[in-house]
Amino acid sequence: MKDIHVQHEKNAAKSIHQAVDFVNNLNPDFVITGGDLVMDSLGQSFEKADQLYNLYIECQNHFNMPVYNPMGNHELFGIYKESGVEKIHPKDVP
Repeated sequence: MKDIHVQHEKNAAKSIHQAVDFVNNLNPDFVITGGDLVMDSLGQSFEKADQLYNLYIECQNHFNMPVYNPMGNHELFGIYKESGVEKIHPKDVP
């Protein structure tokens, strides 16, 4: 699976669940996604980005096998000015 771009506005959970059911029926040993798991955390507030990631995690938890998620460019949180996120955000610091 690649470029999932999960978002609440497009009823993504329903479509993702259908795709997950299809993959589960194939019964692979594992799944590798292609990144771009959420739709644009680049320009989102922390709260909106967190909602997107929580939606993706909820969908991912329906797989019956391990899932490996490389990072895509849409996973970069708060790098656009319109996000309103300071250059150093508490969630960015270990």
